[in-house]
Amino acid sequence: MTQFVKGQSRSCGPTPHHLWKTKPGPQTTLCPLCQSRPKLHNVADEVLAAISMCQNGESNIREILVTPKKPPSIVIYSDEQLEDLKTNCSGSSGSVLGIDRTFNLGPCFVTTTTYKNRKIIKRETLQNPIFLGPTLLHWDGETDSYYKFFCHLNSKLGFPSGLKIGSDEEKAIMKAVRHAFVDPVQLLCTKHLKDNVRRYLKDKEGCSTKDRERIVSTIFGQEGIINADDSFSYDSKTADLDSHLKQKFPQFQQHFETRLKPLLQKHVYNPLQTGIIKEQWTNNNSESMNNRLKQSLNWKPHKIPELITKINEISAIQFHDLRCALHGNGNYILEDTMKQHKVAPDVWLKLSRSEKNRRVWKLLGQKPVAPDRTNYIKSSNYSFQIPPTSKVAQKPCQRKRPKAERTRR
Repeated sequence: MTQFVKGQSRSCGPTPHHLWKTKPGPQTTLCPLCQSRPKLHNVADEVLAAISMCQNGESNIREILVTPKKPPSIVIYSDEQLEDLKTNCSGSSGSVLGIDRTFNLGPCFVTTTTYKNRKIIKRETLQNPIFLGPTLLHWDGETDSYYKFFCHLNSKLGFPSGLKIGSDEEKAIMKAVRHAFVDPVQLLCTKHLKDNVRRYLKDKEGCSTKDRERIVSTIFGQEGIINADDSFSYDSKTADLDSHLKQKFPQFQQHFETRLKPLLQKHVYNPLQTGIIKEQWTNNNSESMNNRLKQSLNWKPHKIPELITKINEISAIQFHDLRCALHGNGNYILEDTMKQHKVAPDVWLKLSRSEKNRRVWKLLGQKPVAPDRTNYIKSSNYSFQIPPTSKVAQKPCQRKRPKAERTRR
């Protein structure tokens, strides 16, 4: 007879029922509850299994969105994800909530949300890690599907005003964001915009690579249109490009004037000028998270319950590492503004489970302080930092000269 023992959980909550191991030996098997589930013969069985999981309070399925003549959409997130997202993304200095739809993971589309966690930094790179937020499993790319998901999020986040939300140019996402949230700051991925410009010039105009890159640089480069210092410079640079395009690429000129220029001004240039963002925003974080999800699935489509499990596992690992940051272990360390939450390892070991969870939730509920953008030099053990200094302290007004230059007489 097989004896079952629970495996260790990698999240703040109770151990998921599916993490069971046979004893003795390393071989794993499903728990009795999983074994009792019926086999999934088709997509309808998979959706029905997800509905059952939601009714039983399993797998962080928070809502099933049912629409006539459509398969139900599924909203997935944990309490930890929601609380951490709320404190990281709210306010004028909050992180950008990235939204991206990915494909080929299963019978449905997967739209993920991501954000930079400004409470912790990676031990190796000293950069804020990218965390997975709420996820939507859905069956089409229509505005209504996204709108219901965003309305759910907006309600759970407390109807925040001015939330910074970034995406690519997918019209359905942009329209749904605009109508679901209160005065959102919508950002567009400049990487996607550049790629679309290159594609249009190549396919519609037959433009050479050299001319394509020159136009892209004129729009997005360091001295380009979107980095203009003021509105006068912006209008001047735009007029120069418009004149050039009329002569050589009239079809793209019409596209630029009617489609691209309004998007650039509203969703790239204005946020940069007003200081809402400090640099051009890209959707790399969301795409990186989607790639991580595909790797966890071994680049193969999975059934919906398995897909939900993998999504939860990625989030659980992230919050396990965040939990470890409280006592100075794991892949993350606390930001300097969060040091008051740190607990000595020996003290942590003596705490009860409820006290540990209380401290984790206290960190999750703490709103990060606006970042100090000074590029401090940190000591090797991260215990001390100083403002940047010159490598060599030179005499005032000293002239820098090559070693080979002769001394002047």
